[in-house]
Amino acid sequence: MQELTFAEAIQKGLREKMLNDDRVFIIGEDIGILGGRYNVTRGLLKEFGPKRVIDIHLIEELFLGIALGAAQGGLIPVVEFLTSNFLLLGLSDVNRLGAWKFINVGKVRLPIIIRAPYGMYHSYGPELSGDYLSVFYNIPGIQIVIPRTPEDAYNFICASIDSKDPVLFMEHESFYSMKAEVSKKPVTLCGNSEIIQNGSDCSIISYGYTTNLARESVKLLHENVSVEIVNLITLKPLDIKTILKSVRKTGRALLIEEGRLGASVTSALAHLIREFNPKIRIAQLGARDIPLPFGPLAKLIVPSQLDISQAVLNLMK
Repeated sequence: MQELTFAEAIQKGLREKMLNDDRVFIIGEDIGILGGRYNVTRGLLKEFGPKRVIDIHLIEELFLGIALGAAQGGLIPVVEFLTSNFLLLGLSDVNRLGAWKFINVGKVRLPIIIRAPYGMYHSYGPELSGDYLSVFYNIPGIQIVIPRTPEDAYNFICASIDSKDPVLFMEHESFYSMKAEVSKKPVTLCGNSEIIQNGSDCSIISYGYTTNLARESVKLLHENVSVEIVNLITLKPLDIKTILKSVRKTGRALLIEEGRLGASVTSALAHLIREFNPKIRIAQLGARDIPLPFGPLAKLIVPSQLDISQAVLNLMK
């Protein structure tokens, strides 16, 4: 067991996989000498050289095209984007990854891992802050992983590289400096979630940063309100079994995301829950439907602790 930051945990996983398999390489903007966003790839250029740590120009539309060709040729590319907003520039190739996985089933594997920071709580404005998971959630064939702890980050980056299929590995910008003990655990991308707090009155189902926010929010509630918190580590594939077991027990579900509501991740979850049990009381909480402003005003757009605790109380009425 080793104490690592979230960023160090990802680097540890990347380094181990690059040492164990010379087909693994990384490609992205500023990942070489500058060490990547939040220094995740720091030192890897010196250790593995420019053929396996490829620092490319600021042409986001090109990244995934290169990775797609490399994967078809038998390599395992890990593509780093500076932010999930820029990943939108490669949306057609993400869609192509999912489509080709089905078109070429049994013939060609596409082991491409796409890493991208995301989040709306840093107030970087509408072009550099965002949660676009709902966009990628609607693309068939793409696995989506959202680690919440350094241990998740380490084990699931390793599992993503081992999966031999396209993976979108989303890293919340608030997590990189988080430090915790990390141990190696055998995990696979088969629908992963965890119950981080047991309860009987209401289920909160979320992922990433909003799970941590929910954990703090329930402390504002009266001690007689018992809340269960389910954290989703993979959005695709989804651990629907754990979700349904929790909401059947509590009879209520608060679905929280950082992105905007509408055709969103929580809307899809609400639909799934209602399909299996229409009697469950459901509420959704997400960002308001306006562009994210710079500075402190951003806090008025995204869910707050007070929003979450109030939403639980409204479900209890």
